[in-house]
Amino acid sequence: MINRQPEGIPIGGQFAAAHHAEPGVSLSIAPRPRNTMPALGSAAAGYTDRLDEDGSLVLQVRMENGRPNDAADGTAAIIHYSTDPAGCTREVFYTDGILHDGSGDKPTERRTWPSGRTELVRGFRRPHHGHTVQQDSPDGQPASVKTSAEGHVITGYYADGRLQNPAPRTPARVEVRTDGTRIEQLAPFGELADLPDGTPSEHHYGPAGNLTAEIRRFGGYGWDSDYGDPSERRYRDNGTICKEVYRYQGVLLDSPVGKPALIEYAEDGSVTRQIAKPFQWDPYRHEEVRPNARVTRHQAWKYSRKEPVPRYVPAR
Repeated sequence: MINRQPEGIPIGGQFAAAHHAEPGVSLSIAPRPRNTMPALGSAAAGYTDRLDEDGSLVLQVRMENGRPNDAADGTAAIIHYSTDPAGCTREVFYTDGILHDGSGDKPTERRTWPSGRTELVRGFRRPHHGHTVQQDSPDGQPASVKTSAEGHVITGYYADGRLQNPAPRTPARVEVRTDGTRIEQLAPFGELADLPDGTPSEHHYGPAGNLTAEIRRFGGYGWDSDYGDPSERRYRDNGTICKEVYRYQGVLLDSPVGKPALIEYAEDGSVTRQIAKPFQWDPYRHEEVRPNARVTRHQAWKYSRKEPVPRYVPAR
């Protein structure tokens, strides 16, 4: 009888009893990297990892006595990771279940992006709300400090979630750029606005500290004053005016004293360019007028707030 079994193959075919080497592949799903950043909290420090359905690490939580509590080395109690390669890692700081108020060297939240952009947030959370309301810390530190990937730093002071000067004439928001330029904004009553004495809400300074622009605002909008001052005035390095812009509720509109909405000047003060933007109706009195007819605007300069926004004190 002829043996039909190929040489080297055990009798019984593929189901024959034989020893086989196990493949070097593990079936467990390991967390994928997020933003090329390693996990900030370790299991040894008491953190519990939470993965999404794809096995990516999206949250780490550290609890003590059933409450969120930062690690002994200061690592945040709750850490959110983004599965988006360009997303941020968000750290939220707690002490014995109480959200940190931002005092000292620890903020309420810290957000970090792979690009190098960062943001520090100080504030509180209202009952049954999951987001942090920006507010300066009790020891006076700003509620918001942002650093862009280019190195620009923007500092903002807030009360109960509203931008506000920390002191009567101290800017509510300051932006310092890497080229040395600086922007300061005033928000006396919880929103960008001129001071009651007429001081413009926004000032721009060049690298040498010279004033390059003044911008007037009311309710956050660019808005010229009752006395004919433009909503925006730009200066050259030598101090001469190069541009004036008139606005009503942020929209280009001819001045109430008869000047065009935009005027550009030469160094000797002569006009090099101008743009007129007359209105077809009176936005202040709502009176219909003839097409292209010029009327005198009457602007009631009223602040929506007369007193600073009070600080919110969370219940403990």
